[in-house]
Amino acid sequence: FQSAWAETLADDKGCQSPGRHIPKTPVVQVPVRVVGKCQEEISQVTRFHLEILQVSGLDIESIPGEFRRLPLVPTEPAREGAALVVPVGRQHQPRFFEAWLPSQSKRILVSRTAFKVSWSAGADGAWLQPHGANPLLVDGKIAQKDTMMPLRPGSEIRFSYERKVLLCLRFLVAGVTLASPPKTYPPGSEGSLLEDGV
Repeated sequence: FQSAWAETLADDKGCQSPGRHIPKTPVVQVPVRVVGKCQEEISQVTRFHLEILQVSGLDIESIPGEFRRLPLVPTEPAREGAALVVPVGRQHQPRFFEAWLPSQSKRILVSRTAFKVSWSAGADGAWLQPHGANPLLVDGKIAQKDTMMPLRPGSEIRFSYERKVLLCLRFLVAGVTLASPPKTYPPGSEGSLLEDGV
C-alpha cells in the first residue's frame, strides 16, 4: 500500500524526492514514492494501518484507493523507552475523514481527536485510548474514556452515533496475516450496535 502522502522522520541530510528537497526537521511531510533511506524510514513508521471496512451510507468501493488504509505515523520521533503515539481524528487526518465521510453533518460527529494509538517499538499489537465524546467500540466492547483498549491484528474499531455504526476501521499490522477472514458489510450499511449485544 502507498498513501498519497505520509509523515515520516527526516534523516540527517533531509529526505529527497524527485524535484523537491525537504530540509532537515524533526517531522516532515514527504511523498511516499521516494528513494533510498527515506523509503526505508517510511516503511518502518507505517507498520500499522487502519483499514476502512464500513461507512454509514457510503459504498467502500467509491472511496479512492489511497484513502482506504490510514498509515499510523508517530507525530514525534521515537525516544528510548517511550511509547510511540498517533492521534486519530478529523483534525489529524482531515483528508481521510473527508473521503470516508463526505457529508459534513456526519463528519462532525467524529471528534477532532477521537482516540490515540500507542505502541512499543517491535510490538505486533498496540493500545487505543478514547478521547472523543461519542462512543467507540473495540472488538464489540465499549471503550471507556481514559482507559486503554488492546488492539490486535484484525481488531475492529467502530465509531457510533445514536446506537448506529457511523464508521468501522480494522487495525492491520504489516507482515501479519489475519487468522480468520474479516466480517463483510453490505455497501452503505448502517449496522446496529445491538448486533454485538451492546
